[in-house]
Amino acid sequence: MLYLSDLSPGEKLQIDRRRAGRSQREAAAKHGVRLYTYRAWEDDRANGSPSVALGRLHPWERCYLLRVRADILLKDAPRKMGFTRWWLCQMEYGRAPTTALLQYWGRRAVARKRKTAS
Repeated sequence: MLYLSDLSPGEKLQIDRRRAGRSQREAAAKHGVRLYTYRAWEDDRANGSPSVALGRLHPWERCYLLRVRADILLKDAPRKMGFTRWWLCQMEYGRAPTTALLQYWGRRAVARKRKTAS
């Protein structure tokens, strides 16, 4: 699983923005930069991003970051992950139990270990 120390500055910004319920445009305005600059910060393509203190990383936030790191777009999630888009969003925002999502990522990690071991 992911820990706070594993996150890039851009991933920390994403989590901070999601916790505040802001869009990227709103977060850019909050930080006084253009949307393009803010997006570059979240994508870790630009230096100078603000440091954010997150505290504890929640299980649903870990699941969100794992999906993003796996390059599974929200529109492709139902086919690849077996959850509806709506249900996945509920789980990734902590509005629904994340047990099934944590199991999905656990199975995926085991499968990856098996592939590398062979």
